[in-house]
This record gives sequence, C-alpha cells and structure tokens, in this order.
Amino acid sequence: MVRHQAPLGRGKALRGWATARIPKWLGYAIVTWVIVFTFFAVPGLVVGNWVLDYQLEMSGQHTTGIIVESQPNNHGSCRYQYSVSDRIFLGLDQNCPTLNVGSRVEVTYLPWRPSVSVTGNASDLLASHVIIALVVPTFLAVGVGRLVSRRSPHE
Repeated sequence: MVRHQAPLGRGKALRGWATARIPKWLGYAIVTWVIVFTFFAVPGLVVGNWVLDYQLEMSGQHTTGIIVESQPNNHGSCRYQYSVSDRIFLGLDQNCPTLNVGSRVEVTYLPWRPSVSVTGNASDLLASHVIIALVVPTFLAVGVGRLVSRRSPHE
C-alpha cells in the first residue's frame, strides 16, 4: 500500500517551529527583556531625548561656550553660555563635573534649533542611552533566565 502525502503548503514548513516548546527559562528571559526594554527605552523615545541626541550627532554644529555656573552637587551639572548668529543661548548639562566657572567648553547644537545643545560630543550621550536601553534589559533578562533555570532543572 502506497501512502499519498500531500505537498507542503504555505506555513506548514514552519508549523513545527511555531509549536515547538521553548525552555521555561528562555521564555522568562524574553518576557523580562521586553518589559525592561519597554521601561528603559520607550520613554526615551517618547520624550524625544534619543531623537535629539541622534540629530545632534548627525547634524550638530560646534561652537565654543563658557561655563557660567558649576553645580557639582547636582550630578556634576553646569550652566554654559554660547552664541549662534549673534544670539546668546544658555544651556544646562551634566557632562561637566570637573569644569570651573569661566572654563571654555565645546558645545554641539542643532542648526535649525540652536537652543538645543550639549557640551562636548553628542555621540557619547547617544552611546550611553543605547547602552542603557539594550545592555540593562539584557543583563536583567539573563539573570532572570538563570534564576528560573536553577529552580526548574527538568527544562
């Protein structure tokens, strides 16, 4: 007796993969990563800090500013002053814990919105946001996955 087997249709090739059971620890790790990423990354995107940091990195113009106020007890913040097209702007940044009042500092600003600025290079700020958004959830997800795998040795 010859069995007739129907050819694979759309989706049948992946059906085994879709119904495959993933280990419990991996499921917990994935859920943890998504939740932590949502709380760390999405607010940054919604508020717009990442977008501005990216715009500063890609299109920012550079000028020299002067530190006008040092706030070492406020996360190493400082107020700085810079000018663009004969207009004076005042900025606040947390990237200057060792700078004194009167020190010169490089300022990166958006040419179409010169009131948006950071001291130094915007790529450092963008990199720190990416690290926080990707590395923190990953470490927490791995930690939760390891914890779950220790508690359920059969999976």
